[in-house]
Amino acid sequence: MAHVARVLASTLDKRIPGFADARREGRRNIHIVSEKVLLSHESLRLSGGEWLPDGAVVRLFDAPHELIAADAELPEVLAPMRENVLAYLLGLSKREGIPSQIGPYKILQSMGRAGIATTYAARHEGGNELVVLRCSPTTGWADPDSARRAILREYDALRRLADSGRVWRVDPYFTWNDDTIVVPIIPAPTSSLTMSIRKALPARTPDGRVAEAAAEALVSDAFAALAEVHATGLLHRGLHPDRVEFTTDYRVRFRDFFLARIVEGQTIAPALAEPSPDLGAPFRAPECRESIATAMEASDTYSLALALSCWLLGEASREPDHDGIRARIAGYPTLGPVLAECLDPDALRRPSPSQAAQRTAPERPAPRNIVGTMQNVEPDERYTTVRQLGEGATAISLLVHDKELDRHFCLKQFKEGVLSAEDIRREFDAQDALVNARCARVYQYWPNPKPGRLLVEYIDGRDLADYGREPNHTMQDFRTVAIDVLDGLAAAHDLALLHRDLSPSNILVKRDNDRGVLIDFGLVTPNAMARTRVGTPAYTAPEVDQSGRWSYTADIYSLGVSLIRSILGRLPYQVSAGGQLNKRVIVPPTPDEADAWGRPFLDVLFNAVHYDASERPGSARSMRDDLTRVVAEVSEPSGEAKINPTVDMVRSLYRASTIGNAGNRGLDDAFARETYASTQLDSALLPAVVAGALDLVVLTGNPGDGKTSFLAQVGDALDRAGAETLETDAAGWRKRQDGRTYAAVYDASESHGSLSADGLLRRALDIGEGDDPALRTILIAANDGRLMQFFEDNQDLYGEVWAELRRQRDGRPPKNPRIGIVDLKRRSLASPQMAQPDGLGGRILELLVGQDRWSACEGCASYTVCPMRSNAEALREQPAREAVNELVLISHLRRRRRATVRDVRSALAWLITGDRSCQDVHVEREAGLDPREGNGRVLHDLAFDMAADDYLVREWTEIDPAIVAAPSVEREARTRQDLVPDLGLFDGKAVAELQRRLFFGGWSTPDVTRSDVRTYRYLAEYSSALRDADEQSLGHLLLGLSRVLGMPGYVGTGLAVRDRAFDERISTGSAVVKELPANEFELRPIGSEIPYVESFPDALQLKHTSGSALAITLDTAELLFRVADGEILGDSASAGVQQEIFGFGNDLLLSPSTAVRIVDTTGRSTRVVRDGARIVRESK
Repeated sequence: MAHVARVLASTLDKRIPGFADARREGRRNIHIVSEKVLLSHESLRLSGGEWLPDGAVVRLFDAPHELIAADAELPEVLAPMRENVLAYLLGLSKREGIPSQIGPYKILQSMGRAGIATTYAARHEGGNELVVLRCSPTTGWADPDSARRAILREYDALRRLADSGRVWRVDPYFTWNDDTIVVPIIPAPTSSLTMSIRKALPARTPDGRVAEAAAEALVSDAFAALAEVHATGLLHRGLHPDRVEFTTDYRVRFRDFFLARIVEGQTIAPALAEPSPDLGAPFRAPECRESIATAMEASDTYSLALALSCWLLGEASREPDHDGIRARIAGYPTLGPVLAECLDPDALRRPSPSQAAQRTAPERPAPRNIVGTMQNVEPDERYTTVRQLGEGATAISLLVHDKELDRHFCLKQFKEGVLSAEDIRREFDAQDALVNARCARVYQYWPNPKPGRLLVEYIDGRDLADYGREPNHTMQDFRTVAIDVLDGLAAAHDLALLHRDLSPSNILVKRDNDRGVLIDFGLVTPNAMARTRVGTPAYTAPEVDQSGRWSYTADIYSLGVSLIRSILGRLPYQVSAGGQLNKRVIVPPTPDEADAWGRPFLDVLFNAVHYDASERPGSARSMRDDLTRVVAEVSEPSGEAKINPTVDMVRSLYRASTIGNAGNRGLDDAFARETYASTQLDSALLPAVVAGALDLVVLTGNPGDGKTSFLAQVGDALDRAGAETLETDAAGWRKRQDGRTYAAVYDASESHGSLSADGLLRRALDIGEGDDPALRTILIAANDGRLMQFFEDNQDLYGEVWAELRRQRDGRPPKNPRIGIVDLKRRSLASPQMAQPDGLGGRILELLVGQDRWSACEGCASYTVCPMRSNAEALREQPAREAVNELVLISHLRRRRRATVRDVRSALAWLITGDRSCQDVHVEREAGLDPREGNGRVLHDLAFDMAADDYLVREWTEIDPAIVAAPSVEREARTRQDLVPDLGLFDGKAVAELQRRLFFGGWSTPDVTRSDVRTYRYLAEYSSALRDADEQSLGHLLLGLSRVLGMPGYVGTGLAVRDRAFDERISTGSAVVKELPANEFELRPIGSEIPYVESFPDALQLKHTSGSALAITLDTAELLFRVADGEILGDSASAGVQQEIFGFGNDLLLSPSTAVRIVDTTGRSTRVVRDGARIVRESK
């Protein structure tokens, strides 16, 4: 409010002629603009406005009287201005409406202006994190380059400080509406100095001051934070109590860096001129009050000291009295002198932020004297004791300083008579094997003094119990901690290790980022040995109390109790008045507890403490997945829960759908017809059929390849042309058009009614009543083996037809062009051009995910969290379409089983829906769960989901990008916070997801692309060779063959084949290698294009002049290319391919050669060549 009032007052001064001078005439600075909260109705009451000054809240009924009274008090000198002021105010344009969406962010409300930017509170449509959007126009600037630098200055500053923990996090900026740069900033849960003053927190003295002892930590950390900012080369230049924030443990952060200057960069002060003063202008140092272009580090020190002094003194004035505050703050015994020096008008006499931080730091208490076994605390001269961290039943923990590394560690000295040296060594070994960011590391074990000591990682944090007692933590905060600990626990369980002492005291929450860490592995043991009643009684599972039998679910129980105790402040089960624990009787969350923390979140935790171990989550990862699906807060839906009929229609294409698979057969309904992708059958064969250019067409292939659909399309085309329908049933039809009879058999492999399969064929082939024998077209769909058997058995009736079909089946050119076989098994649903996913499969995909089919989702309450909608949206984009095309292409080239139209439609249906319905999504959202979280929800996971009961998807699991070793991906990810926000969580699961996302185009860089995560690394080279088998491809393959058939390290341009028959005859161990020149080999594509079918050469053939040939499939080429580039054969999976290669090599040994190489055991070789009638030895 204060900012808006200042803006309006400044605007009136500038826009109303003579107004500023009139305000100053008579008495200084007459303020006619004041900020008020206006209540529009008698029944309204303002909540949370205790910090507002008296008279700031006005009822609408009283507002006119207050305005008249205020006007009457103004001096007469302003009277002539009244009409101009009213005219200006009444002429102001209406405020623009707030957009509902900016890019991927849903707008919640406007937050006013920050510098040149309009600011909005928003949430990403793919999450629930609160985001502040700074939207800055790029038009209307005299100097566009300066404007852009000014707009991106805050973004650059926040990125530079991203790892410091001293600023809000920032996401990558983007352009909106072509003329606005949007910077998304993620605020942290903090309180500003201004809000602290208004709420009187921390507690203040009667005169409104903060006690010095309560303020030392914050003041010192504020100057330390400013020193960190300056160390990165940044000046803030706009510090104000609103922009200095702190956490509950007094760690200071700064915000609003839109005026910042990067010291080594050009100043942007001229570009920042605007009609209203900045909020921080009254807090500027004397040297930069006229222009922030003259600001220096000492200027920031001054502004921060002034903001801190106002906080200490309880001053909430928007225009502080600098001299008065400097005098008053000096009254603080310790902080006062330092702050007063920082407020010196002479910048050269101010201390630096680092000096101010050191001088205001609270004194640390000296370590208490520790007696007994701790008299000799240093294992050697390297470590110095700082203080005691804690004392438990088995050990005393000390904070020690490593003088060589200048780092702090925790030293655990175990007590005598409690644990043995073997126990301590077991703890060391277990913790040493457990390398995980969510588990404290152990570094050293010393057996003396007895019984032993451990040097472990020092975690600067508080335990879960203390964390639970801190105010203002949200469900999201505790969920993050729980997920962290579950990650650590899962890592332990992966090593078959049980913690056995999970309790709030053994879970630390780090102070710098509130992330959870699992500590104290003193009771850890292998699962097979866990049969002891140990642990903290209140947190041990019931089965442990009864039998001492620990298990993974017992650890999960302990964690669940720990979380519930810390969050709700009570145990989850019944406790008698005498303190007896009854773990059999669970006390469920109260309505108030459910409202405060969210029913879904508490349900997950209470499920973990089920009395029956079999009812708990089966693993730490399972519980983690459950928690990830709990949304941070269940927001009110922005629309109604809609049902898009497309979802279930697409689901019905999936072969194992729970609603049936009827949608993936023929063209029996409107959806099937609307999503029918036209093929070459439609564009080339159908016109030829309708035109009467063919007498017999035999469609062969596999079930689901579109034969029936095509015949239905032919029937429809004839109907549109006015054909007469003579017969029609479920087995086919007969029609007549312009004297020509057309007959179709949908499936001649099966009987129909009283007619056998042979009977159906004869009915179609034999001349019917009214048929002109010369004007007949017969269309038959059948399994080719079944069809050939029929014609062979009936050669006496259809001899000519049988001869022609056999000829075409054998690949010979037709004699009778009016008879044709269309073999759909040769069809490829993928495009061979990898960057152009416009094959038949791509066209099917377009029809399933088209915007018109998914527009019904707009306005749905689950729109932002619906995985089906987001999957369909992703599949409309080029990168994901290329990825799908590549998967279908690999399946085609592997030649295991050629995918049919039905196969592809089924796989695509799974990729889009995961066999989930709209209702499934609504139920999960209303239960507070995120439908996108969990296994098998989003596109890049569904494509490789082993749970899918689908032929293609099962094959794709074998080529999952997640299983590819891709160090370039991990290196890139570790440098990008947008990919890996927390490196501590960058485990195998995160790497797998990242590589799948890369494959589907979710991210990439010029140096890291989909090719880095291909299982078939040479797919692009092989595809290129299928189109143009050039000399480069030939040379690459010959080198690979030479290293398989000849020698692993062979280098040459021809093909080398080792004659192992000589190995037994040469006792020296030498090898004889036969060399065949490259010009004796031809590489050519095989499997040429065929009429009426989407096809292309899908294999290569390497042929020698002797006639020996090797078919090179994708798998063969991959093996040979890898060997050529230096890999050694060693996997059993390639044994079949190798057998074919060795057979080819044996054939080549029989061919004459002009060169032989003899290689001895030292690797030296002698090459013998034929030179006319002579044999010449060449040493190499």
